[in-house]
Amino acid sequence: MSYIEWLENSLTDKLQEQPVGEPVALRAYLELSDDHGHLVPTAGAMASVAGAWFGAGLPKVYALGGADQGYVSVTATYPGGQTALIVAESLSAAAGERPSVRLLLIGNRGTMEFADSPGADFRTVDRTPPAGASSEALSRAIAESLRSGVPVEGRAHNRG
Repeated sequence: MSYIEWLENSLTDKLQEQPVGEPVALRAYLELSDDHGHLVPTAGAMASVAGAWFGAGLPKVYALGGADQGYVSVTATYPGGQTALIVAESLSAAAGERPSVRLLLIGNRGTMEFADSPGADFRTVDRTPPAGASSEALSRAIAESLRSGVPVEGRAHNRG
């Protein structure tokens, strides 16, 4: 199981207790990989997770940055009005950086913070972004927004 899948499952269980009421906004900062090719898929996967927590469909995304800059910053606006700000940044192993994840989930009755350093306990952690239809659709939308410089609707890919 990938780290992002574990994160989704763990916090979904906690959110069922409704500690913040209905989730309405998310700020996520993910520094998981030194592979610049993982930035867009990581941001897409986290936008998909946020949609699941919001109980919402695919969002409209606006993205800045890119592989050359070493980060991707995404503003995702969901059909129910919920918003997520997601930053996926590359690790610099040469600078001694370690993986880190920081989330702030805002609900209509409170907030919840989450911070982690995946692998700090020396356990092996799969930090590659998970695959999935929603994640892949959002990764395509984020990549298109990076290319075009405008917001892009997340949508399922039609084959055929």
